[in-house]
Amino acid sequence: MKAIEENSLACAEDENIKLAQTLRKIMAGRSIVECSEESGISISFFSKALNNRLNSKPTKRTVLRLEALAQAHDVTSITLDEIYRAAGYTDADIPKDEPSLRRPKGKNEGKRSLTSQISFVYASKNTENAMNLFLNSLIRSGAERNFDIKLRNEYFEVMQNNSKRGKKLAYVGIDAFYNNRANLNLMTVNVASKIAKSLADAESEKEQRKKIYFIMTDQKRFFDHCVRTLPPLQARGTVILYCEDGKTFSDGIWKLPNGKSCNWKQEEFATVPR
Repeated sequence: MKAIEENSLACAEDENIKLAQTLRKIMAGRSIVECSEESGISISFFSKALNNRLNSKPTKRTVLRLEALAQAHDVTSITLDEIYRAAGYTDADIPKDEPSLRRPKGKNEGKRSLTSQISFVYASKNTENAMNLFLNSLIRSGAERNFDIKLRNEYFEVMQNNSKRGKKLAYVGIDAFYNNRANLNLMTVNVASKIAKSLADAESEKEQRKKIYFIMTDQKRFFDHCVRTLPPLQARGTVILYCEDGKTFSDGIWKLPNGKSCNWKQEEFATVPR
């Protein structure tokens, strides 16, 4: 029994050493703080992993974030499978259909692929919270409760039967809750890819123009960035919402198709200004 325990400890130590070596290559000389901000992985993880003090192997989500970090640092010598193995996963445990952010070789270096896949890796952990905030605000504004909700990887869509107007209203929720983890550029790419996916999924341009977009974030700097830079979308309107306390939206701006902007009001949550 003692021999088995010693062998297990030795294997765990070897895995920690291998992970630390791989991590140093991925970091490419950057500091722990810089890599934490870029990847959304905690400083504590980097510190423990680099000092061989992890008590359990990284989650698959963390592995994907490390792969994205390697991509961002142009570390082409390490594959996603190699990161999985360094993290203690066996070949049988490695997902075969996991999307990789590795840029393919070629003239365009796969920038379009990076944009389309980055939302998977940097997806918020708070999608349910963002959707609940949205629905609660919608109901408080006087909307009916009979919603048809479609969940996508990149966004959620809420259809509401509006009996007064005799037609359906479509609301598209873009979750941009990041818990202070991601940097501004990654947040921007993430949200842009989600919007692009929603636009691509629309059955027709006419159908798309009936939708109202709600971009929800807990990052004030990202909220301000969207207010300044987000162009008009092919939609009825776009609302950028900021949530400071995780419970209610404290600020919001309407972006209209004609390029005008105006303040959002809770009591008129989904009423497009004229």
